[in-house]
Amino acid sequence: MLQSYDSFYEGPRSSFHQRGRLLALQGDFRHWLSALPKPVGVFAAHDVWAWQVVEACRSSGLRVPDDVAVIGTDNDELLCELARPSLSSVPIPAERIGFEAAALLSKLMRGAKPPRRPKLFAPTRVNARQSSDVLAGADPEVTVAARFIRNHAHQPLSVDDVLRHVSISRRALEQRFRRVLDRGIGQEIRRVHLERAKELLATTLLSMADVAEQAGFSSMHYLSRVFRHDVGLTPSDFRRQAQAAVIGSAAQIQ
Repeated sequence: MLQSYDSFYEGPRSSFHQRGRLLALQGDFRHWLSALPKPVGVFAAHDVWAWQVVEACRSSGLRVPDDVAVIGTDNDELLCELARPSLSSVPIPAERIGFEAAALLSKLMRGAKPPRRPKLFAPTRVNARQSSDVLAGADPEVTVAARFIRNHAHQPLSVDDVLRHVSISRRALEQRFRRVLDRGIGQEIRRVHLERAKELLATTLLSMADVAEQAGFSSMHYLSRVFRHDVGLTPSDFRRQAQAAVIGSAAQIQ
């Protein structure tokens, strides 16, 4: 639960040179960042600003994500992957916005009145990368194992596959997983595969067999069984709900 928050406001600059200054180099911003209670999470309204938060942390001796977890906006993959550590970011539903804008334009051209209020679209997910890794500072063996699982979400995995990448026994790792993540190794594998499947269903038109294969499930029948049990929907129903808004907007244009 969010208990408190703070914000940094950069006032208007009087010259182009001042506007072009890197936020990461500004003493007042670095002072604000250093004064925040740690650990802390920082949300930036743009990936460029999130990148500058990371750079400001680096120059101030703050560790990302151990001291400061950072999330940006737009999910600019080039920028996010070039940052060190890589940036977590909220993707903007640009395709849906485009469909909705085109549909609205079509209505306006036919004489409809413009809407009185802007139409807003809620974000659907966060593309998690290293800058907001929730395992930062946790048990090192759990961190290694969990990152291995997440990095191989597209492949079938067993607990034995995970154990080959850590230096402790299955019993010890299982106990540490439950202490840190409140779930077992097998449960984490299943959760990560399910999240991968959800993303593919929501953002692609891959067949169910291909979704199952690329999400690490042994078959589409097993994918369907896990979905019904954990989500309460079939994969097809989940896809229809996730893509309904985009498809509906496209139909309006046609």
